[in-house]
Amino acid sequence: MENKVLDGFLFAKLLRGGAAALQANKQMINDLNVFPIPDGDTGDNMSLTINAGASAVGEGSESLSQIAGKAASGMLLGARGNSGVILSRIFAGLAKGFEGIQEADVKGLAAAFESGVSEAYGAVSVPVEGTILTVLKDSVAYANGRVGDESDFDSYFADFHRELRLSLERTPDLLDVLREAGVVDSGGAGLGVIVEGMRSALSGAEAVLAADTPAQAQQVDLDAFTENSVLEFGYCTEFLLRLQKSKVDLDSFDEGVLIDYLNSVGDSVVCFREGSIVKVHVHTKTPGDILNEMQRYGEFLTFKMENMTLQHNENHMAEKFAPKPRMPHKPFGVVSVAAGEGIKDAFVSLGCDAVVDGGQSMNPSGLRGDLDARHRRGRLRRDHRGAGGHYRGRGDGNGLPRRARYRDGRRAGAQGRLYRLCGRHHLHRRCDPQRGSGSALRGDQGGTL
Repeated sequence: MENKVLDGFLFAKLLRGGAAALQANKQMINDLNVFPIPDGDTGDNMSLTINAGASAVGEGSESLSQIAGKAASGMLLGARGNSGVILSRIFAGLAKGFEGIQEADVKGLAAAFESGVSEAYGAVSVPVEGTILTVLKDSVAYANGRVGDESDFDSYFADFHRELRLSLERTPDLLDVLREAGVVDSGGAGLGVIVEGMRSALSGAEAVLAADTPAQAQQVDLDAFTENSVLEFGYCTEFLLRLQKSKVDLDSFDEGVLIDYLNSVGDSVVCFREGSIVKVHVHTKTPGDILNEMQRYGEFLTFKMENMTLQHNENHMAEKFAPKPRMPHKPFGVVSVAAGEGIKDAFVSLGCDAVVDGGQSMNPSGLRGDLDARHRRGRLRRDHRGAGGHYRGRGDGNGLPRRARYRDGRRAGAQGRLYRLCGRHHLHRRCDPQRGSGSALRGDQGGTL
């Protein structure tokens, strides 16, 4: 289905498609949530946020500018959580990019997404790479760079989604807490689900949104925080503050004074101003102090506070993401392809870092997945600059990266191979146990090449 013009109707349809997809997959996003706090609510918060925007636009019978503005306003009021507030700023940037126009072409959408990136980064007092911010920035840069005279919205979102998936895979490289937990960023994953839903809407699928259950009505397990519990994570505190003329000069007021204060008493600060309304999200152990300070400038329109330690305990996040022992990084490692539990155990006892089950055919096609898993756990780093799958250790102490390549060549499929993960050197090309075990024994994993 070719789409070369984006009007209010199509924008509303895309928004509903993204919202419906996220609503259907929000538990999957919750299960990825370890940053900034492992409280398991990113999917819920992002879903509530985008649903508020989708509900505000109706069928989209007005101009693109008006519909995008209504979506942004709806998300401003409905934004929840760190990722939800950032998501609302993405759509606020889109609304600014579409301001005053009836419809847009692909180049207009690309420019609006640039505005979305700026708004999202600008709202976060201390932007952290490896989050939804990075995934958005990378996706927009790639998709915008491929826009040409023949581009349509289908091709734009295909490029956007392609880079989004790759950027999401890289998030553990940028954020230690993700690598240690073995997950990708939950906010970035949520954005990916939204874009998938938008692409489905572009292809003609009709999305139906179910009514969200208000978070306040959900049952809270009070036993998850007892009289002996310790407030480890503080409170997720969010509010809309209406600046008051009796307290501040609206024309000269700089919300930077609020941001400086919030950073001094909390973290994960997102603060921005729309007219006389200031939206604040902050994690803090002293929300009362913040509320008292904010009333020096205005009065509250909405307010939400949640005990993040209770959420963490209630969702059993400590069990899902128990700290994994950090293994020492080495300049290279050894991977064996073997069949049979006895032989695999023997290679492990000889010091192999990973043993891939070759099966009856001894085809090491599982090697890529195994290396990818070890890469996510932090044992190996992936070199994305190469063509194909390259992995490297963290260096040999002299600043020289070690690289290795996994391959499924014809001879590898028949024989299997042992790979030393450094400098593209192979220990042996033959896979008989005698040669393989000899290679493992002779390998000096503390040495250099």
